[in-house]
Amino acid sequence: MKVQTQKITRITRSVLVTAFLAALITISPGRGLTEKRAPVGPSIIPKPLRMEAGAGAFRLSQETKIIIDSESLEAREIGEYLALKLRRSIGYPLETSLAAGKIPSGSILLQTASSRLKMGNEGYRLTSSKRGVKIESVAPAGLFYGVQTLLQLLPAEVEGGTQTAESDWSIPFVRIEDEPRFIWRGAHLDVGRHFFPKEFIKRYIDLLAMYKMNMFHWHLTEDQGWRIEIKKYPRLTEIGAWRRETMDDLTPHGGFYTQEDIREVVAYAKTRFITVVPEIELPGNSPVRAVRSRWVQSGALSTMSIAPATNGHSSSSKMS
Repeated sequence: MKVQTQKITRITRSVLVTAFLAALITISPGRGLTEKRAPVGPSIIPKPLRMEAGAGAFRLSQETKIIIDSESLEAREIGEYLALKLRRSIGYPLETSLAAGKIPSGSILLQTASSRLKMGNEGYRLTSSKRGVKIESVAPAGLFYGVQTLLQLLPAEVEGGTQTAESDWSIPFVRIEDEPRFIWRGAHLDVGRHFFPKEFIKRYIDLLAMYKMNMFHWHLTEDQGWRIEIKKYPRLTEIGAWRRETMDDLTPHGGFYTQEDIREVVAYAKTRFITVVPEIELPGNSPVRAVRSRWVQSGALSTMSIAPATNGHSSSSKMS
């Protein structure tokens, strides 16, 4: 009898302990238990080197202004870029002006040549408080990346490009210091195998800029398509930029960029602090029969001096 009683006691104790642990797991903070956590910062891509989140938010209004404290023309263009992007989505005037005297409260301040910053040209410091937003950098590139972070701090509708019903255009209180870990940060786009129009290329560059990339690898030629205009050899694009179909889909495909298109894209990328790295292949780096056929048809091979390719690398050439 005594042994049976001890057994029941052990079972009862086990049940009570299990129930107690289950209760601890299921009790939510605020119901008897208080959980203290550090403020969780906003999600920024790429993740900044340092970020301190605060409590509260700065809200944009009809009176918000963008102030540029810099002698750099690029810094002024960045201010106009930010204003235009916000106007399209928010609808507020967001006037831009150069700094003169005391900075009014409730402004967005863009400032370069700050002696307090110990970082490279692409680094920045962003501070959001009840007084407004301040982005500091050593050079315009850092200022531009700070603006990209500012846009990520706003509601996602800011990227829509058209005015929305969103009424809470607020920026959380935060202090961010960041600079790139890598010098080369880029993405590749192959337009040789599938052509994308110029406006798509600009949109692609905008997306690279959003994530603070600085290199655009533009794959312009391939045996499936030649996409860059060479005025001395017009048949490179007349013939080489088009194909009758793709994988028996019976749909013609093709297109190319004029030299004016290329210049426009390069200039556009420069305003986003992106370098365009073109990839232009010549015979020796592509399936020989396919490329040689296109180049012979275009008449280009007859006036080019081509050195043999070695070790699978592109051949050297001279175009007259």
